[in-house]
Amino acid sequence: MSLNSPFTKMLVPAVTIAVVAIAVHIIDLSWSGELRLVLPSLTSAAFWIVVWIAWVAISERISSKLSIPKSRKWKYKDTTPLVLLFIGIVVLAPIAEELLFRGLLYWRFKQTRAGDPGAILATALVFAILHLQYGWSERVLILLDGILIGMARWQSDSLLLTICLHTIGNAYAYYQRLPTRREIDPGS
Repeated sequence: MSLNSPFTKMLVPAVTIAVVAIAVHIIDLSWSGELRLVLPSLTSAAFWIVVWIAWVAISERISSKLSIPKSRKWKYKDTTPLVLLFIGIVVLAPIAEELLFRGLLYWRFKQTRAGDPGAILATALVFAILHLQYGWSERVLILLDGILIGMARWQSDSLLLTICLHTIGNAYAYYQRLPTRREIDPGS
C-alpha cells in the first residue's frame, strides 16, 4: 500500500484523530477548555474566512510567479478512489491536523514562556516540515498557512474555526487535482 493511495490518505488522518483523542484522555484535557473545540463568534468566523480565502488566492499568485508546479491531476477513472480521497483530504485531514497542531501542540507550546506567539510559530513550523510530499517552496507557503491559521486560533480562541479554514484550503486543493471529464474519458 502506497503512502499516496486513497486508502492511506483516509487511514492516516483517522489514526491521527484516534491517537490525539487517546492523548487528550490520558493527559486529562478538556476538548472545550484547553483545546478550545468551541464555536467562534460570528464576527471572528466571518473575518477569518474572508482573510483565509484572500490568502489562498494570494498564495496561488505567488506560486504562479515563482513557477511552482501545479499538483498533477489524479488519473482515476472510477469514483471510489476520489470519494476516499475526499473523505481523507477534505474531511479527516483538517480535523486530524488541527486537533494535533492547533489543538494539542498549540496548548502545550502555549504553556511555555513563548506563550501564544511561540505556539503559533512552533506549530506552523512543525506543520510545514511534516508536509513531506511537497518541495521546499511549497513548504514555505505551508509555513505561512500555518502562521495564519495559528493567528486565527489565537484571535478567535476556537479550534473549530481552524478546522473550517483548513477544510476550505484542502477542498480547494482537492478540486484542483480532480480530473476533468475529458481526462477521464477522452472520447466524450
